[in-house]
Amino acid sequence: NLSLRCLSPWLTCGWADASDPSPVIVMEGTPANSDVGLNVVVLEATDEHGASASITFEVWVENVNDPPYAYHPIPNVCVSEGDAFDIQVARAGETNAAFTDPDLWVTDDEELSYSTSPLPSTLTFDADTAVFASGGMAPGDLPVTVFATDLAGESASSEFVISVLPQGHIFTTRQPYPYADPAYVAT
Repeated sequence: NLSLRCLSPWLTCGWADASDPSPVIVMEGTPANSDVGLNVVVLEATDEHGASASITFEVWVENVNDPPYAYHPIPNVCVSEGDAFDIQVARAGETNAAFTDPDLWVTDDEELSYSTSPLPSTLTFDADTAVFASGGMAPGDLPVTVFATDLAGESASSEFVISVLPQGHIFTTRQPYPYADPAYVAT
C-alpha cells in the first residue's frame, strides 16, 4: 500500500486503479504560460512503514498560441487644423503599450504586427514604427482603430479619436474638446 506525492505546482498524481496488482500511476494537470518549457518533476512514493523513494524526471510543456489583447488605451488626441503632427502608438514591450501578447514573454518566436482601419489621404500609418503622421487635416473628429496581429493570425483592436480643432482654438484643460485627453496633445 503506497501513497504518492507529485512535487509539481500544476501536476497531480494517483493510482489508475488501486485494486490492480501492478498499478498504473496517472499524472494530470494544466500548465500555465509560466510553465512553458522544461519542467523538473519529482514523484515520491511512501509505504505504510514510512519508507520512501522518489524519481525525478523532466516534462516539456509546448506553448500554445495566446491571442494579443488591448493593454493600455490609446489616448485621444487634439490637433489644430492644418498643423502637421505625429502620433506614436506604444508597441508591445514599451511603456504604456497599447497591446501585449502573453506569448511575447515565453517564446522568441512571437511578434505583433500593426495595422489600422482605413485612413483619409491626409493621414498615414507606418506599421513598422506604429506612428501616425499628417501634414495637416481639416476640422472634425476621426475615429481610428488600430489592430495588433500575432503570427498565428489572431488579433486585438483598440480605438481612439483624433480631434482636429479649427484654426485659432486654444487648448486648455478647463475647456477640453469632447474626445480630448487633456494630458495629450499631438506634436
